[in-house]
Amino acid sequence: MKLICLNTWGCRISGPIFEFIKQNAKADIFCLQEIMKGGQGITKKNERKNSFADIQELLPKHVGYFAPYVQ
Repeated sequence: MKLICLNTWGCRISGPIFEFIKQNAKADIFCLQEIMKGGQGITKKNERKNSFADIQELLPKHVGYFAPYVQ
């Protein structure tokens, strides 16, 4: 079993993060921190507002669960 834990830093540098996820798509479990769900575009901190959906597209064989820490 392969487990990857990754702090995405809000996907501020999405290119390298998305490439890493694509290269490791055969991992059984991804635990990703600092992911956002909902909205469109970029925040004032240059974070992707819907990185959860972006990553789901990269991992079509995985089932995503989102558990927000901050409401």
